[in-house]
Amino acid sequence: MKKDRKRFYLKQVNIVCKAIEDGVRCGQQTLIQQQEIIRQQAEMLAGKLREQFVVNLMESADVNLMECADPGSMERTEVEDGIEHATDAGILWLTDCPDIAGFLMARQQPVMVWLHEGNRHCSFADIRYAVEAPGELEADFYDKIYRRYAGIPWEIAQTKRCVIRETAVDDVDSFVKIYQDSEITRYTDAFCIEPQKEREHVKEYIEKVYEFFGFGIWTVLWKETGEVIGRVGFEQPYAGEAGKAAGGESDEGDDEKLLALGYMIACPWQGKGIAQEICKAVLDFAREELEVSKVQVVIDAKNQSSLRLAERLGFGEWQDVVAKSGKCRRGVLELI
Repeated sequence: MKKDRKRFYLKQVNIVCKAIEDGVRCGQQTLIQQQEIIRQQAEMLAGKLREQFVVNLMESADVNLMECADPGSMERTEVEDGIEHATDAGILWLTDCPDIAGFLMARQQPVMVWLHEGNRHCSFADIRYAVEAPGELEADFYDKIYRRYAGIPWEIAQTKRCVIRETAVDDVDSFVKIYQDSEITRYTDAFCIEPQKEREHVKEYIEKVYEFFGFGIWTVLWKETGEVIGRVGFEQPYAGEAGKAAGGESDEGDDEKLLALGYMIACPWQGKGIAQEICKAVLDFAREELEVSKVQVVIDAKNQSSLRLAERLGFGEWQDVVAKSGKCRRGVLELI
């Protein structure tokens, strides 16, 4: 989702491009031709990003990383000076050079690699993020990459009353309190009663679910106060997890593999239409951002309020299934 400038956490992009190593040919292009192509693309990218960020386009052909790495050296480079002055949060580096990328990573700098024909023979094994056409990416993408390095949750959507964002470790204490209410766990799994274990789980979830899939179960905040009031999002069911058809027959059709919508609203906030509001927002996100055409819900057969909500949201093709929690109803919604 596009965001206005006020919500960007990224402030500055430093672009350091070398094109290719000396003596390497890129197809029919010479070193000079390839460097010129990358230089022109870098200038165009810098011009585009300057609409939202401060951008430094650095020369790197003469960067001597051996001197950079030598603490006793009197010589300084533009990259080294850039790192020294990168004390404030909000800076992302973009480079096509493996040596520069490694140098930046060793100094705990947020870095993204620019892949092109001139560096495909190079190894960027330790770099978390790489792109092939940086000029085609919106400013929001660069902000999200910076947020990953900085540990700042991505915002998923805003509604009239709520903000939906990725779950952060600091949310755990709020969830522990919410899940202490027996009404919350009546139809859902209980929250971990050991906060420290749950914090470790959230850290792992961010790395293995958010970063890998681009979706998951997110946190719902009350917009006016920032208070944590619930959760909403999608899960990818594992084989059989979405339930078996009533009668014990395995339901291994395509519907079982669909993303499953889930939500939870803290008891004091229930009965205000918030669940429908946030579910509509994430269904829009699934259609527009995840490009999902169809989703499912699996709801405890006794949970009449959730079943009514799913019907209001448009879910249909209802089927009796047996999930790990017992007898459930599965509904499907076409998004496109």
